Amino acid sequence: MKKHFKSILTLTCTAVIGLCVLLAACNGTGGGGTGSEEVDYASQLTLDMNSESKKQEVTVRQFVDGDTTYFDAVSGSALTPTYDPTPFVERSDGFIKARYLAVDTPESTGKIEKWGKTASLFTRGKLENADKVIIESDTSEWNFDSTGYRALLWVWYLPKGETKYHNLNVELLQGGYAKASSTGQNRYGTVARAALEQAMALKYRVFSPASTKDENFYEGEAIELDLKYLRTHIEEYKDQRVRVQGVVTAVYSNSAYIEDLDAESGLYFGMQVYFGYQATALRTNVLQVGYRVEVIGSLQYYEAGNNYQISGLDYSEYRVDKTKHTHVVEEGFAPAFQTVDPATLGSKVTFTFSDEEEGGEVELVRGDAVMASSATFENLTCTSARTSDDSTSGWITLYCTTADGHNAQLYLITQFKDENDNAVTADSFIGRTFTVKGIIGKHSGNYQLNVYRYDLFTFTD
Repeated sequence: MKKHFKSILTLTCTAVIGLCVLLAACNGTGGGGTGSEEVDYASQLTLDMNSESKKQEVTVRQFVDGDTTYFDAVSGSALTPTYDPTPFVERSDGFIKARYLAVDTPESTGKIEKWGKTASLFTRGKLENADKVIIESDTSEWNFDSTGYRALLWVWYLPKGETKYHNLNVELLQGGYAKASSTGQNRYGTVARAALEQAMALKYRVFSPASTKDENFYEGEAIELDLKYLRTHIEEYKDQRVRVQGVVTAVYSNSAYIEDLDAESGLYFGMQVYFGYQATALRTNVLQVGYRVEVIGSLQYYEAGNNYQISGLDYSEYRVDKTKHTHVVEEGFAPAFQTVDPATLGSKVTFTFSDEEEGGEVELVRGDAVMASSATFENLTCTSARTSDDSTSGWITLYCTTADGHNAQLYLITQFKDENDNAVTADSFIGRTFTVKGIIGKHSGNYQLNVYRYDLFTFTD
């Protein structure tokens, strides 16, 4: 009888708890609204500057997405005078690549996901309007994620006019901008978990019904364009789904590059295509050098790379109707590697469209127009070089001059090996003359040729 009574009591308590959760969920709007039962868990946390964790005052170097930000340490900060930059110098050239602890926001770069842009804008808004920002480790040491270069951090910010720091990680969870990432297994796990569970109960953002609209996520039909029109009107199509065709000219890491010839101007227009987590299937079935492909995805500006790319590709290797997703149109092509004079990349060029509704005349810097297309730089002489580190995986930047004395910059994506499998060092290029093929890129305001393989060099000295 006692066991039977105990079972009834347990069932009754469970039912009551379930009803409470249901009532709390009913109070939420699914899009960020508040209810009478809502608790501000983030306000329960206080930054303890005397705890054993490591801390550093920082400024934002680069916004990446909702849960990743690049920071620079504040030199001589009175708040954090004992900062040791050594771990970050060794991993990321001195600046701090922060991966937020306890949270996993939807993707807003690369693979674009619903609520990703919204989460990214939330993070940016908080940090842009802060008087101060402090990063904190979870333990007594700086910890890094599986990549080895992103630090796992708590991010605290001091809003303008306030005296108490806010924990951005917990605010992301509380607002439903992020799902869990080992949320309960860290320094602020109890509060973080409570904030997460409340957002789930109230059906905020990432936990809302599929029909809930995210104003920062484009869900309409793809707009069909050629690469010339997309490049010359690129800001008009930012964050929209587009459909373009081009020949694959290069594949490196999780990105491919496509280009298409504009017969009127004689120029090739290109675009970076990020395929991220779909890498294996897309590499094998679609994105191979020499294939002409039709790409359907979202046009995004990738701030960390300072470039536009098509990402969040509409693709499935199991679909029968290829016209509705990224697919191969035809095989048997090759990269154009059109000869380009580096001195002309900074000049202006005008494109004319006969239909006034298409924009009439558009003037662009030539380098921006041909960005991400294949090109050949001829008769360069390397005058100096810079490398990221001494490892065999480090990038190299070559500073060169053309035959008529103009400057040209090359970026070697990774350190190459020669025909004898020996590492090619920066010094091996200095003083030598060569012709080289690659993809037009831009870094710190300078146009450059990105080179992916050592055999793209032809030495003439």
